[in-house]
Amino acid sequence: MSVKARRPSLPRGPYLVVGLGRAGSAAADALIGVPDAERVLAWDGSAEGEPRQAARRLRRRGVEVWLGGDGSKALEAAGPRAAVIKSPGIYFDIPILRLARSRGLQVFDELELGWRLSKRPIVGVTGTNGKSTTAKLVAAVLESAGHQVQLAGNTEFGPPLSAAAADGWIVCETSSFQLEASPSFLPDIAVFTNLTFEHMARHVTMEGYGAAKRGMFVRGEHVAQTAIVNLDDRFGRRLAGDVARAGGRVLSYGFEAGADVRIEQTEWNMREARLGLQTPDGAVECTTRLPGRYNASNVAAAFALGHSLGL
Repeated sequence: MSVKARRPSLPRGPYLVVGLGRAGSAAADALIGVPDAERVLAWDGSAEGEPRQAARRLRRRGVEVWLGGDGSKALEAAGPRAAVIKSPGIYFDIPILRLARSRGLQVFDELELGWRLSKRPIVGVTGTNGKSTTAKLVAAVLESAGHQVQLAGNTEFGPPLSAAAADGWIVCETSSFQLEASPSFLPDIAVFTNLTFEHMARHVTMEGYGAAKRGMFVRGEHVAQTAIVNLDDRFGRRLAGDVARAGGRVLSYGFEAGADVRIEQTEWNMREARLGLQTPDGAVECTTRLPGRYNASNVAAAFALGHSLGL
């Protein structure tokens, strides 16, 4: 039987934010608003550009900020009970994070922070390619059904998850860089596009890369309650089996004969694309402005999500 992951409460702090890019700055702002926050500290290895501007703003709000160096001074100031929140762009094995983990401190990504703080239903969209297009299609499907929706996460079209607004659905584009340091994150609906050879400088092997993605669907005894998975992708087929065995609901899509939402035909020109889909409710024809076989898969993913919600 599946077990849905509850969103854990935050530790009491103090909180140390590592990295003051877009996501790190959002994390610091969110932590300032936590009622039980004892102290909020922040560090970035650069003393110029965006981190410098963020430091000025955050200091005015009472955050203790260190710029430059290896971060050890900030970690010492945070103390032995600190929780460390990292920006997605910060590698998990830099010295300050290795030292924090060696001291038994909690270390997690801004994505995990945003998920823990939010009470809103969240759709997570991950994969090597197609995340942005699929996330925007999913948001359009939900909006057309009358829901309030915000795009968030690893996207240029919305804020980091910890800065998302308080109402309606969140569609969160999610990268492996975020997932590798998010120990509990499980969205209400998890969407997988594909896994191709990329980010090896970060993950070293395809197994490590895939494991980071898998954590958004199955995590120990916990499983995403609904998974929308590309059956054309070899890793996707394995992921669908893992979710089903863990007790989660799987809706598959793709050109494969066994897909729940199967792409039967595609044709396109410079102006439009036409798709024929075979769905659990019968045949459906779609017209879009998104040409190409890969976009047919993105559209099918969004259609499968809408079907999973009964839209």
